Amino acid sequence: MSLNWDAIRIMIGTVGGGLFGFYVMHEIEKNHKEKIRVEIARLQQEESRLAQSESEKLPN
Repeated sequence: MSLNWDAIRIMIGTVGGGLFGFYVMHEIEKNHKEKIRVEIARLQQEESRLAQSESEKLPN
């Protein structure tokens, strides 16, 4: 192989690896955001339930 083709292979591998790495990190971030969104919704629901139970305990 000539030196030219070696350089092209290295550049293609670098760009391909960068794109793959970007895709993997994007998927990880997307999954993490979804987990956090679900957790926030659960905590808000629990907070409203606790506030409702506290208001029922208060004497009128």
